[in-house]
Formats: sequence, C-alpha cells, structure tokens
Amino acid sequence: MVRVGAKTGGDLAKDRQSGQGNPAMTTTRSRTRKRPTAPERAGKDLDMSALSGRFGYNLRRAHAAVLGHLSRTLDEFGIRPRHYGILLTVGSNPGANQGQVAQALGIARTNFVPMVDRLEERGLMRRSPSETDRRSHELYLTAAGLELTERLKAADTFHELAMRRIIGEAESTELIRTLKRIQTSLAAEDDDHAAD
Repeated sequence: MVRVGAKTGGDLAKDRQSGQGNPAMTTTRSRTRKRPTAPERAGKDLDMSALSGRFGYNLRRAHAAVLGHLSRTLDEFGIRPRHYGILLTVGSNPGANQGQVAQALGIARTNFVPMVDRLEERGLMRRSPSETDRRSHELYLTAAGLELTERLKAADTFHELAMRRIIGEAESTELIRTLKRIQTSLAAEDDDHAAD
C-alpha cells in the first residue's frame, strides 16, 4: 500500500539526478549562481575617478604608451629605448665616463653597467680607461655604433612626429617645457631634503 504524498522509487531517482532533497547540492548550486561569470566581470567598467585626475597616474600611463610606441619603432634594430638613450648620449659626448652618463639618464649604476656590456658585446661601444682616473672608464661609440645611431635617429623621427601629431606642435613644445620644469623643481626639493 502506497501512502498518499509518499514518493515512489521513480520520483526518488529523479530527485537524485536533479539534486533535490540534498541540502549540500542545493546550497552549492545556489552559491554558484550568485557568482558573476568571467564575461560579466570583464564587461563591467571600473570606477577610476580616484586616480583619473592625478598627475602621477596620468604621467605613468602616458609614459607607458609613449615607451611602447618607441619600443615598437626600435624593435627591428634589436635596440631597447634605454640602449638608444645611451647611444645618443655617448655619441654626443664621446669620452664621458660611465657614472656621468648613468646619472644624466637617471639609470642606477648597477643597471647601467650590464647595458653597456650588451652594447659592447654587439660591437657598438667601447670602454677606455680614463687617463685621469684609472678607476673610471670613458665611453665611445665604434664605427658600427655611430652608423646604427644615425639609423635609429631616422627611425625615431617618425616616432616623434607621431607624438606631435597627437597634441599639436605648439602643445608639444609646451608639454616638454612643463615636464622639464617638473623635473627640475622636484629635483631641487630632493636636494633640499638631502641637505637637511
């Protein structure tokens, strides 16, 4: 005799397949449904108002964009932007010592030496012991280094023109002037703090 309301064997089998009657499975499914899917999370815009008006954030993002564009420009030569900066600086200042060039480019000495090693290995630069200070090395571009630097400068011209097209010639000049003013002003503050 079957009680009214009692589940038959077939009903119980269906419950097991669907997870009904099992609190653990019901709770797990409920929690899973509440989690947003990856597309839902990706499609949601973040509120960046806390950063969007700040100098540091915008300068960093702009720097990353400009550096990325320059890197793509130099890729075909197998040269990175910092290596390019070293080649330009040494090309304009033959005989400058490593410390001078590293300081002028804002590169830590521990990072600068391996960069020069790499350029020297490629035959683009040579070191020469200083005649006034044997602990120091003077830097010179080789003939190959001079030739490559000229080609890099020609490629860099297109990069610079692309940047200037974005904001205009007058604005580009003003932007560079403003960036230099920020550098010198903050550097002076750092010097004042160091002297205290």
